[in-house]
Amino acid sequence: MVILLAAASLPASALFALRQIEVEGAETLTPDAVRAASGLVPGARSIFTINAQEVTRRLLRHPWIAAAQVRPRPAHTILIRIRERVPVAAVPAARGYALVDADGVVLEVREARPKLVLVSERGRPLPWVAAGEEIPSAAVRTGLNILPQLPEALRAEVAHLQVTRTQEVFLYTTDGLEIRAGPLLGLRQRLTAAPEILRTVRAQGTPLEYVDLSLPDQVIIKPRSTP
Repeated sequence: MVILLAAASLPASALFALRQIEVEGAETLTPDAVRAASGLVPGARSIFTINAQEVTRRLLRHPWIAAAQVRPRPAHTILIRIRERVPVAAVPAARGYALVDADGVVLEVREARPKLVLVSERGRPLPWVAAGEEIPSAAVRTGLNILPQLPEALRAEVAHLQVTRTQEVFLYTTDGLEIRAGPLLGLRQRLTAAPEILRTVRAQGTPLEYVDLSLPDQVIIKPRSTP
């Protein structure tokens, strides 16, 4: 009986105390930030008493962590493997710019504008955003779905993508040209044609205020008025 009791208590003994937390997959986050999010503290307990599911839930509360795995590595190590969320756009907000991933989850809010495409509800800043929450604007979420549809040549030029509440799409290039892309119906075809249209109209050398692609089989061009 004494031998059985000693064997039963062995996993919780100091022989298996957590001494090291290894982190894999951290790129934007530091390993120390991941360790802090896990809530694990070396030396505090045996690796056999750690609830991997609970640690995973704590990790997934961090805005930057999309997925996590927690595994023991006998006799003293816990391995945390994470997959980070990737920021694809910035959304103007009342107090700066919200970095968001493709699912519309806010990763963080920065005061300075990041080097990402802006996506907004027709230029309106969001009154409220919080890290870890999904963007509340349906128009912005629509804009995030449109971003991958932009041809590479066009996306390289786009500084701001705006969507109205009625689902009309506007693009603004880095040199200030407005592209009125129109409604969602048929949008992919119009976006595919946009780079060639822009090359053609710009070759004419006339400064432009906007290019309107919203009408079927028509391109409307408005030259920029000179003072």
